[in-house]
Amino acid sequence: PPPSSHQALSALEQPSQASRASQANEDALSRYLAKVRKAIQANLQYPMMAKKMGIEGETTVQFSIQADGTVDKRTLKVLHSSGKKVLDANALNAVIDASPFEKPPQEELFISVPVVFKLRT
Repeated sequence: PPPSSHQALSALEQPSQASRASQANEDALSRYLAKVRKAIQANLQYPMMAKKMGIEGETTVQFSIQADGTVDKRTLKVLHSSGKKVLDANALNAVIDASPFEKPPQEELFISVPVVFKLRT
């Protein structure tokens, strides 16, 4: 017999096991990416000349994190430049200095991370 409208509605209200697992994976991935961003920012060396000149900017770097947490340096690149080579180079160095990261929640992770150069005022 076809399910009553009440039964169908209950089924719609209940998230499936797959969607709960998918949400858990997304949450784990979000937490992991936040840790990676924090580690990169913590390893960021603000170039002295840029600091003296008041240069700020944001460089987006792209790279893959292997299953063991290491960065595949062949994949490390500037995705969006800050417009200043010295900031871009230091963003790349911060990724290298911050690695290895914790093991990623999946086998290999290819990510883009904004690296912010902001002077404290």
